[in-house]
Amino acid sequence: MITAIYIENKRLTLFEDETITVQSSILSSQDITKNTGDYTKDFTVPANDNNNEIFKHYYDANIDNTFDARTKVDGKIELDGLPFKKGKFQLRKVILRSERPYAYSISFSGNAQNIKTLAGNDLLSDLDLTAFNHDYNSSNVKLGLENSLFSGNIVYNLLVKKQYLYNSDGADETNTNLLSNIAYNSPSQKNGVLWSDLRPAITLSSIIDAIETKYGINFTNDFFGRQEFKKLYLWLNSDRTNSIATTSQIVNFDGGDADNVDFTTNIGTFNTPPVNGVSNSFLLTLAVTPANGYEDTPYTIKFYKNDILHSIKSGTGPQSLLASTFFNTYNQVYYEIETDFPFAYTTNLTQKNTFFTSPITSIVYNTTSSINTITSIIEIKHNLPKIKVIDFLKGLFKMFKLVVKTNNNNEIYVNDLNSYYKQGKLIDVTKYIDFNSVDVERGKILKEINFNFEEPETILNAQFLQDNNIAYGDEELQLEDENEQPLEGDTLEYEIPFEQFLYERLNDLETNSQTSVQYGAIIDEDLKPVNPKANIFYNINQNLGSKTVALINDLGDIEEIEILNTPSHTIDFLEMPFSTIFGSEYNSWNGGLITNTLYTNYHSDYIKSIFNIKRRDYKYSAILPLNIVTTLQLNDVLKIKQDYYRIDNFQLGLTDGKSTLNLINSFDNNLVGFSASQTTIISSSKQSVYSVYFTGFDELNATNVDANFGTNWVSSKHNGNILNITIDQNTTPSERIMYLDVTNSDATKTQRIFINQKLSEFITSDNSIITVDTNLITADNG
Repeated sequence: MITAIYIENKRLTLFEDETITVQSSILSSQDITKNTGDYTKDFTVPANDNNNEIFKHYYDANIDNTFDARTKVDGKIELDGLPFKKGKFQLRKVILRSERPYAYSISFSGNAQNIKTLAGNDLLSDLDLTAFNHDYNSSNVKLGLENSLFSGNIVYNLLVKKQYLYNSDGADETNTNLLSNIAYNSPSQKNGVLWSDLRPAITLSSIIDAIETKYGINFTNDFFGRQEFKKLYLWLNSDRTNSIATTSQIVNFDGGDADNVDFTTNIGTFNTPPVNGVSNSFLLTLAVTPANGYEDTPYTIKFYKNDILHSIKSGTGPQSLLASTFFNTYNQVYYEIETDFPFAYTTNLTQKNTFFTSPITSIVYNTTSSINTITSIIEIKHNLPKIKVIDFLKGLFKMFKLVVKTNNNNEIYVNDLNSYYKQGKLIDVTKYIDFNSVDVERGKILKEINFNFEEPETILNAQFLQDNNIAYGDEELQLEDENEQPLEGDTLEYEIPFEQFLYERLNDLETNSQTSVQYGAIIDEDLKPVNPKANIFYNINQNLGSKTVALINDLGDIEEIEILNTPSHTIDFLEMPFSTIFGSEYNSWNGGLITNTLYTNYHSDYIKSIFNIKRRDYKYSAILPLNIVTTLQLNDVLKIKQDYYRIDNFQLGLTDGKSTLNLINSFDNNLVGFSASQTTIISSSKQSVYSVYFTGFDELNATNVDANFGTNWVSSKHNGNILNITIDQNTTPSERIMYLDVTNSDATKTQRIFINQKLSEFITSDNSIITVDTNLITADNG
């Protein structure tokens, strides 16, 4: 087998007897939280003329334009002229013998590990998300609360740093900084949800897109294009400030005296050298007067001298800021008005120029501005939680047990482990195995695995932790033997850098009946606002029925909210096939037990197989043929005699062709190649879109199958491995069902998807009166 190694398309000369071993490992049974890639141990290449030219005689520090050993450089490995691995090479050291260069020590790593290098210490706030900046006003908040902004990428929810109650008794007008009655009773009420208390949330998909753009990478949509991911949101709450949409504007002067002030740049220039031996100075006073309707809007005046913030004043209503005296100096100044809200105002700048003659004389100039208007803007970057890009990605990889590896076309393949395993192939390697020496070990044993989110700061989850000794959404997994006795081993802490909120579904205090209003109080046990860690949730657009919510807009008027974006731990309130928690918990929406958790959906199968009583670790030596070496994937199942094995990792000797296979006896050989991530869809009556992921890379063909309710209310279209299913709004008098048969390109395999669409959750009628005839509720139109 002829091995060729290229660094930036230049072929290295290799030692004939050097051992070069590439290790491939995505998962390690020794630490189930880690994803790794292809890499080699350090190996050497000769310091001959060819390699000296490639490494630019690195041993000689006096040479300019030398090779940069601080960074990794692109390269590739070929076997017998066939592509084998692409990745990065790094120069480790130069070996000198008798003061002459003898060899270069280098190492190789796959491209999958380069994400950390690309992102470095960047925060999410370093990403370009300006496309989602928007005016922060009650109109946009209401739209985001009832529907969405930017085609669903931005929503608003009732995640608020205070407490809410719901009381349909119109006499209850509770509305303080700590507690508000949010029930809608009449347009003249004074209580409700204050629009400026709400913060937006952004889809995780938008963040992934921004990561791809910033670092020039391309993730596959195997997981990131799926329904359970695309419907996830990140709440926008920065811990750097309580401001949501702080906007600064330089005061625009356009009237009065133009002396010393440039009406184009709005910069004042004050030069005060002595004139004919007489000293002089300037004293500036800026008076700000809010326009009608903005008298109660808080704002801040900032005075900058030579681009340095010199003085500041905050408040409401008319304010004046007195600047320091300029004496025998040269200064350029400007003023900024900063506010969290829309604001309009006028100004008057008084310039008092004093000459220190005898007697002292002064000249006063008055420079004015017509109405300046500030449109408060939500800048996404300033509201993102403080978390590094790489930590955000690692958190997602841990949550969903994601496999990450680089494809040959430099795409970064991302998929959950279960789906990745199903895409593998079965390979019989019996005849290539050296059976003279085989090691069999029990593997590392764990007695406990703890799946933990960040410690909760919000009141309900903190109380849940206190009452149950475990936070809502966490999981403590005790591993037992066949006699239900705990195993003896280590404890693994599986830390996730996100925080869980516990939501509250409100009851109407007047009728003691349940509403369809669910919110999250982002306050601590002392009822004070907190800045929690990054929070990820599902958003459900919920019809409120007759118990609607009052919104106080930016004019102080009351608007009625009839449909509400609702934060949820589950992707829906009906079937709940996906959730954001590890442990099985009761849903705050309906008290139903959430059984489809992060653990059961993505981790359980792997952990059960790893810690199966029959599990063994095997180490085989083999000389594999080139056609297997160049195509072997870590999701393949290897057959040796009559037994089957999953690959933990393998090492391939590039120069001698000897391979070491570290295997685990396989309990799941489900290499279906074609399966659906979801085979049951239970939908609400509203129009909705679902995405179902199919393993394998076949062309998808979907056929609607009638179940006596027609088929034209469901349509589908595939995008790669994703089948997007659109379900029309149900305006019929009954719930309806149908089937969707999805086949691969040669129609050899079929997956059937069951679709059940419910009725509207609320009774409608031509008038507002529901009458009762004995035990029957009747309505004019059903």
